[in-house]
Amino acid sequence: MKHWTDAETAPFATPWREGVVVKWYDADTPTLRLMPGFNLSITEPVRLLAEGAVTTPDDKSDDGVDAWEMRGKEREIGKLAKARAMELIPIGSTVRIWSFKGKGDTGKYGRWLCVILYAVEGGWRDLASTLVEEGHAELVVY
Repeated sequence: MKHWTDAETAPFATPWREGVVVKWYDADTPTLRLMPGFNLSITEPVRLLAEGAVTTPDDKSDDGVDAWEMRGKEREIGKLAKARAMELIPIGSTVRIWSFKGKGDTGKYGRWLCVILYAVEGGWRDLASTLVEEGHAELVVY
């Protein structure tokens, strides 16, 4: 019987998974359909997390990205932020995610926290970084 080394299992132990965007609430809150295998499908709203906010697999802080809101005084810029997120990742698009529950296993808003990568020519790009660079969101520490 073969004994696998950590190095041999590393390619299979990646935290990156694929999901499909099924809805956008606002620019930092998409709903994803995740397919973990075994003919299972989970549809879950998630909260956007900045790639740089995750320094180790054990770093489960809620620090990340806050996009402009779709309500209140930020409504108009929130609509622009959501439109940009939807332009980058239209509904039905496949994304790559790295996710976990945040502080106290609930996250600040009770949602899974996700670094979301979208396809670009030649690879993948971090959605949070794009939104922050373009002025549609800001990095925050909770």
